[in-house]
Amino acid sequence: VTYMFLSSKTLSIIALILSLINFLFLFSTRKIMYDTVNRELQEQSLIYSVETEALNTISSIKISGLEDEIYENWSKYLKNVLTKYKKRSVE
Repeated sequence: VTYMFLSSKTLSIIALILSLINFLFLFSTRKIMYDTVNRELQEQSLIYSVETEALNTISSIKISGLEDEIYENWSKYLKNVLTKYKKRSVE
């Protein structure tokens, strides 16, 4: 910063202002990003639990013919996870 200030005061001031704006923007969106990531992690844990349960009981699922029902349930959770992920990407 010192070298830049000695070279060009105008560019140094512009760089400092842009850095300050960037810091304020990051600080103001911190809570929103934290909440969004938290919701996404909750949805991911739900889908992982469904996957684990399905893998642990795969023989029972096959015997009782519940493959389609389990797949629909998993698909619903996956859509929720992807929706949360897209929402975080857009915000």
